[in-house]
This record gives sequence, C-alpha cells and structure tokens, in this order.
Amino acid sequence: MKFSLVLTALVLAAGLVPGLFYQKRVGEVRERQESLRRMAESRGIHLPADDGSGRSRVTKRVRSGNTKAARAAGGDFLRFAHDLEARGNSSRFDSAMNQRGQELLARLAALGPEELKSVLEDLRAEEGISLETKRNLIGFTVLTMSASQPEAAARFAADSADLLGDSVIGEQALLASVQRWAERDPQGAAAWLKTAAANRPELAEDDVKRSLVGGVAKQDPAEAFRMLGSMGFDDISDGVEAIMNAASDSPAGRDSVLAALRGHLATMTDAADREEVRAEGYAALARSMDVKDFETSSAWLDQAGLSGEELAAFATGLGYFDAEGETGRWIGWLASRLDIDDLEEPVQEMMGEWTQQDYLAAGNWLAAEAESPGKRAAVAAYAEAVAEYEPQVAVQWAMTLPDTWRRTEVLRSIHENWPEDDPQGAAAFAEQHGIK
Repeated sequence: MKFSLVLTALVLAAGLVPGLFYQKRVGEVRERQESLRRMAESRGIHLPADDGSGRSRVTKRVRSGNTKAARAAGGDFLRFAHDLEARGNSSRFDSAMNQRGQELLARLAALGPEELKSVLEDLRAEEGISLETKRNLIGFTVLTMSASQPEAAARFAADSADLLGDSVIGEQALLASVQRWAERDPQGAAAWLKTAAANRPELAEDDVKRSLVGGVAKQDPAEAFRMLGSMGFDDISDGVEAIMNAASDSPAGRDSVLAALRGHLATMTDAADREEVRAEGYAALARSMDVKDFETSSAWLDQAGLSGEELAAFATGLGYFDAEGETGRWIGWLASRLDIDDLEEPVQEMMGEWTQQDYLAAGNWLAAEAESPGKRAAVAAYAEAVAEYEPQVAVQWAMTLPDTWRRTEVLRSIHENWPEDDPQGAAAFAEQHGIK
C-alpha cells in the first residue's frame, strides 16, 4: 500500500509538513504543502488552515502514567491500522476516516514517552498488518512525537531503524526529531548523536548531522558554526548550508547568521577550508532568501554591507529559478556592484537558464537594457543558449559584442550548438567567421 492519503491529510492537519520537508527552502515547503492540501481537498478531505508557524497544533500533552489511556489509545490505533490495511491500494476514503485519524493523533500526542513507545511496539508486533503499513504508521507517529517530544522521538526512530528501513517517512521522522531536539538542547542532542552513531552507521550520515546543526542554528547560529568542526561531515558544505538555511528566514535571522558566518571565518586558520566555508556560506545565503521579492532582498543586502568578495560568493548562489521574473533586475544590480571577472559566471548561469525557459522574454529584456558589463555578459550567455533554436538570432546578438576574445568564444559556441539538421548552414557560418 502506498503512503496513504489519509496519513497525508493527517500530516497536513497537524501542521507537520514543514517538519516533514524542513530541509527544503521555505518557498518550496509552502508550495509542497499547498499541493498536498489541494490533493486532499480534491478527494473530499477538508483541512484546517495552516497557521504558518510550522509547528504542530496538537500540544496538549499530559505527562502521566495513565496506562488506561495508553491501552485505550493503543487499541484504537491497532484497529485504525487494520482498517488502513483493509483498504489495500484504494485511494478512496471519506471524511469520517480523516476525522478518526485526527482524533487518534491528538490522543497519541497526549501520551507520555513510555506510553507512546509501548503503543508503537504493540503495533510493531501486531499480526495481519503489512510491513509497509506498520512502517508508515510508526514513522508518521514518530514524526508527530517530534514536535513535543523530540528526544523520545529521535531515540525511538533510531531504535526502529530496522523496521523503518530507508522509507521516506522513517527518514524524515528521524531528521525532524534530531532537528527539534537540537533546537531545545544542542549539547544533549549532539552528545546522543555522537554516542549512538558509534553503533549505528546510518546516524553518522551527513543528513543527520545537517539536521542537528540546522536545529542549533535556529536558536544560535554562532554555536552551530562552532559545532561544525567536531561533527565530522563528509562534505562540510552540507553543514554550512544547513546553518544558513535554518537561520536566514527573516531579516533578523539573516543579520544573526551573517554575523555568525563572518565570526566563524575569522577563526579559521586553514586557507582552503576557510575558502570552502566562505564560498558555500554566501551562496547558501542567496539560496535561502526570497529573491523574487527584489525590493526587500536587495534593500537588506545594501544595508548588510557585503564586501566585494562576499558579494561575489553570494552571486554564485543566485539562480533563474529562484529569481524568475526578477532575473533582469538582479543582473543589473550585480553589474553595478561587481567587477567583470566576478560578474561573468553568475550572469551567464542566470541568463542561460532564462533563455532555456523563455528565450523571447530574455531577448526582450536584452533589447531594452542599456549597454553595460552586465548586459555584455548576458548577451554572451543568451547567444550561446539560443543558438540551437534560432542560430541567426544568436549571430545577430553575438555581433553586438566588441571584437574581442569574448565575441570569438561566443561565435565558436554558436557553431558548436548549431542545429544538427542544418549542416550546410553550420559550414557556411564556420567559413564566414574563420572557425575550424
């Protein structure tokens, strides 16, 4: 049985989508949440509106030893599991099933850690329920636990690794639990992970370490950077990106994470390591920002006082798919602040993607843009990208460039990208421009 739409609805109703996909950027989270919500609504599930907090609204948890409540909730949970199993591959369900699941979720969230652990262990041992259904239900419940009981959830997810396997829900339950535990208790979460990873190789992977430093960064990005060296990342840029993404979702957060990044770089003595962290840090800062909002993002950058070196690294993180309709404005903004050597690569990346996606809009922007180093870099990228569709248009743009090495390279690239079904045109072009 595929991951049930009932469970998808419960994830949405509990406000857990940001937890399930927390490693994605904020805009992607919201798009994914809205997509799932529309899917649920189309099938008759009516969900409460998200409050935007990204936290579970199921918060009334009672820490008591009320085993009677645990037994009752456990029994209902097993019956719910059997009913899901009986559905097989069917995607049909009604609002009553959804309501039942939401009420069960609230009851499970009210149990203490040991009570909930007992309920999940009973499900694990239950006969007549497939491994996939058990895996989805246990993973989903551990994900629910992560909002209010992250330490217990992380421990249970790790202890259930043999059952959860490499399932998406199991993986995200572990990652969300570690992240939320680290938000509350950075040192406790780090100490547990170090000890647990010694016996469980899956806990030593970079994704889990990302979750930990990302959680710490939400409260203290400077502390998250201090942890980087002791975490043993296979790729340190993974940790840097997690810190920047976690702490950069508001102007105040960006101020804090920028100060932490600068402070950390000042302490690094190895030149190669410092360059790697610097390059990834500023590029990740760009990727974490809502650059579709050009006015707000550019205003923050202006007041942040990025140096030329910092801004050059930042520019490498800008992309067409992030900026979309503001691509032209960002190219112009970069061109007014960067030297041509630092401008070439980011402008070519953005303009190349823009041309691939909408070459008419990109061409119209070029036609209206005043002459500048930024426009020349954009012309080169545009001509190279459009050559395989409109080679004559590409040639016209290339010839607007000064007669330098740049134009020679663009003409050579146009020849390489010339449409394969026009060999005579390619040959004539090569002869005309002395391309061998």
